Amino acid sequence: MRFLIFILFSFIVLTDISAADIAAGTSSENTDAIVVLDELEFHIKNINSAVLNIHRKVQVLREKGKEFGRFSVTENRYAKCKKISARILDLDGKELKELKKDDILKANISPGNTIYDDNKYRLVEFAWPQLPYILEYEYEVEFNTVFMWPDWFPQEDVPVRKSVYRLMLDEPVNYYTYHRGIEISPDVIKKGKKQTLIWTLENLEPRLKEDWMPPEDRHQKYLLFTPAEFQLDGYKGYSDSWAHFGEWDRRLANGRYQLTPELQNTVRKLTADCRTDREKIGKLYSFLQNYTRYVSISLGIGGWQPNSAESVCTNKYGDCKDLTTFMVAMANFVDIPAYPALVKTRDKGVLFRDFPSNQFNHVIAFVPLPDDTMWLECTADYLAAGDLPPDDEGCFVLVINEKNGEIMRTPAKSADKNTVSSIITGDLTNDGELQFTGQVKFTGNNAFSRRAGLLTDERKDLRQIFSTGFLAKYLSSPSLQRCDFENLRDNFDLPLICDFSGTVRKYAVSSARRIFFNPALLHRETASDLPGEEEREFAVNYYFPYSTIDTVRINLPSGYDLEAAPEPLELSAPFGKYRTSYEIRENQLTFVREEAIYNKKIQPEDYAAYRSFMKAVIKNDKANFVLNWM
Repeated sequence: MRFLIFILFSFIVLTDISAADIAAGTSSENTDAIVVLDELEFHIKNINSAVLNIHRKVQVLREKGKEFGRFSVTENRYAKCKKISARILDLDGKELKELKKDDILKANISPGNTIYDDNKYRLVEFAWPQLPYILEYEYEVEFNTVFMWPDWFPQEDVPVRKSVYRLMLDEPVNYYTYHRGIEISPDVIKKGKKQTLIWTLENLEPRLKEDWMPPEDRHQKYLLFTPAEFQLDGYKGYSDSWAHFGEWDRRLANGRYQLTPELQNTVRKLTADCRTDREKIGKLYSFLQNYTRYVSISLGIGGWQPNSAESVCTNKYGDCKDLTTFMVAMANFVDIPAYPALVKTRDKGVLFRDFPSNQFNHVIAFVPLPDDTMWLECTADYLAAGDLPPDDEGCFVLVINEKNGEIMRTPAKSADKNTVSSIITGDLTNDGELQFTGQVKFTGNNAFSRRAGLLTDERKDLRQIFSTGFLAKYLSSPSLQRCDFENLRDNFDLPLICDFSGTVRKYAVSSARRIFFNPALLHRETASDLPGEEEREFAVNYYFPYSTIDTVRINLPSGYDLEAAPEPLELSAPFGKYRTSYEIRENQLTFVREEAIYNKKIQPEDYAAYRSFMKAVIKNDKANFVLNWM
């Protein structure tokens, strides 16, 4: 769904740059590049005509900094690139290279599931072999709508000497802004009806990066814009409230919820024996999953306007908004109210609820049943009706209902719903080989992720995929003789279960009279699982809360006794828990490991406790059991 179009824009007035211009930025030996000047100009003539220019100068200091010379411009029905130019200079301002027409590659490149797309791309890769050098490049892009009003992100991953956002209005245009880390007011220049507003920031430090940052914190300084009034292919909309923005989106789908007569008959038959509305939705959702496939078709306003349910029925494919329209149409046909919900998926950040605007990149379905509420991810093939994948969970969404647009929040599963539990029994030989049988159960998001990985892997060999993708994380080259799944291709509301057996030839290490081994076969925390920072400014972000419990029973080789083992450990904190225990009976070691992380985010104020917790877990998980020949 093309709700957001990201275009790398650059406009440059090509003037000489001397060594003195960039001398202040050359002292950092660890800096790949320095953005000397970044000027964005958005010139609005009216709500149906605007021109974007950006002026950028970059000093490239190291090899990685050459990435600044790799850029693209996206063109479509609403945006046309009018010019591109670039050049490379040495530090004294001498021109070394100028961009030629032949250096600009024109291409139609669609993502893997997109079969029709009116986007065209101008691709440039512009660099010089000797470092350092100055890079300049420019584009000019004309828009026939202000719906795609560009935002300002003045920070980079490298220092920025100066960043400027210049807004030029030929006539009064109402707009709204939303900012973070930018408290400055613009300089205002008026000339008759025309007005120019200029925001300027200087000497910006690079964006702060921390391990496992929440996506909404990737940008720490920004100024967002949205027009109060906009128009796209004749559809006029407003951003003064979510209700008005939702009204625009609702009008885009008017008349597109009709089913073909054949599909009407199919829906009747599917739901004829259902006793509850929830059961009807389950039948229709399963039909959707098996009848259609996800394909993006994005032509013009089709990036926002869904194809009709009839079209999806005929073609048997569509993107998120098309498949949602199809699902809503089927539900409405059996007199169950259902609505599309616009989503900014969790991997993109969070919705700014006090900034009505085009922030969304996805659509799901909302079904408000009298005794329950169901949310449906219509592009997912491996989910039960009413379940959501991690990126859709806990999101503020805009439901397009009779009120036109209403902000709601999707549910999120807790750690005890996203479980992995296992029981493994094995025989350990005195030369370190482990022969084992086991069963592992996945629920919630763990089941969804594992199903998707197993069923979409190009290798197709489920035994190989499961062995290398799960068992082999801490077991060296396991050889599976058996690998049988339950509820893999259906019954998605039930746990995914795998029964397996196999051998690990070099599981334990034998040394003289001793055998060293670690019974934590499936789950451990290691140093790579701990963020590197001693202190944090931003939260530690998990994909979803989870819990694991592994029970391992190992029959020890005869003649050996337990010489050493890590002490059982039990930790409890507001954000999680960890517990290990073991016992030996009749020469069989039973080891139990439990772990849970309760929250998707570990807040900075809890980071010191979290880091101490994780260090203790890592130390305990690393410790070996030692057997000694009696």
